[in-house]
Amino acid sequence: MTDNINVSNTQLQEQVDRLTVIVESLHSELTELRAQTTNGSPLLADRALGAEPTEPASSRRHLLKLAGGAAAAAVAGSVLLDGARPAAANSGENMVTGHRNFAQNMTRILNAPGVGTLIDPSLTTEKTLFWADNRNSVLNAAVGVRGDGRDGGTGIDGYGGTGVSGTGISSTGSTTGVAGSGNTGVRGIGTVIGVSGVGTAAGSFGLGAVGARAALLLTSGTGSQPPNRTDAHVAGEIDLDANGTAWLCVADGTPGVWRKIGGTTTAGALHAISPVRAFDSRWTGNTRLSNGLNKVVSVADAHNLAGGVTTPDVVPAGATAIAYNITVTRTTGQGFLSVNPGDATAVTSSSINWFGESQDIANGLIVALDGSRQIKVFGGGGGSTDFVIDVTGYFR
Repeated sequence: MTDNINVSNTQLQEQVDRLTVIVESLHSELTELRAQTTNGSPLLADRALGAEPTEPASSRRHLLKLAGGAAAAAVAGSVLLDGARPAAANSGENMVTGHRNFAQNMTRILNAPGVGTLIDPSLTTEKTLFWADNRNSVLNAAVGVRGDGRDGGTGIDGYGGTGVSGTGISSTGSTTGVAGSGNTGVRGIGTVIGVSGVGTAAGSFGLGAVGARAALLLTSGTGSQPPNRTDAHVAGEIDLDANGTAWLCVADGTPGVWRKIGGTTTAGALHAISPVRAFDSRWTGNTRLSNGLNKVVSVADAHNLAGGVTTPDVVPAGATAIAYNITVTRTTGQGFLSVNPGDATAVTSSSINWFGESQDIANGLIVALDGSRQIKVFGGGGGSTDFVIDVTGYFR
């Protein structure tokens, strides 16, 4: 059966080639006839008057012979087509690039020796329209279908309930469902889910991302803060608002219960450290604080009790706030200290108070930092005091 189909296809190609030559000859003959009529040839003019043409009969016979050959070739081609339906489309038509093609069954290209079955499952029951099957390739990295696009284009564009679906299956355990490379490796647009990843095996990952610049890039779709929205959400959703703040939904609802993960207006995660001394006003070169005075203090480095640096950058660059203890000692009268970011210009609150002579009082607090990892301590009230800053952690 396979040999007969191969022979028929070869004969069909030969007939098509002959038909092409005949059509070209017909076109040449017709062009010549038109030229003769234009030049006053009696061939078509006499025919219009009902008379016999004076052109030699051999030319007419040659033209009829060519036309007859074309008709015969067309008939032969249709017979061959009926006897050897191509595997490209079960409707019996050849697939032609650049044209719309139709098929009643799944069209399959199989990497295998010989000729496979010509009839695949009907599209009334089969969900796959086109299948490029390259599993039998001798190359481990063989590709079934590849799409390349220009800089502003798309290699493969998928649209549907699931735009692009990929499943990685291999006995070696090293597989990839969907792989992409480029300025945008994989991009998915969906009315519900743009890109979905499901890991079913033990120890699997639903979605993995590695990037030299960043592993994952999230952008805001609506811009508004999730807690202020009116649509439904489910636990596990992560979103960014217009300020670049990340939010995590922790309970289903409309709009659900959201927790702020981090952003420009949040301190970030707390990094607890072993307490270190950042400043002591009793160190050489420093003075006590009293009403109306202030002191800018760097909390970047850890010091020993004498004031020497023991660990530089214990509060690293990029830290936004610190957890700290403030202690007043050797107090006189009564007063208070107010601890603020290093770029603060006024007192807004009290951080610690004293009310007598020679008191030692401590308080644990959190304060934001300026861009240079500094705080500013203001003195208030009628008395004066020395003070100590010990850092217990930082936010970043």
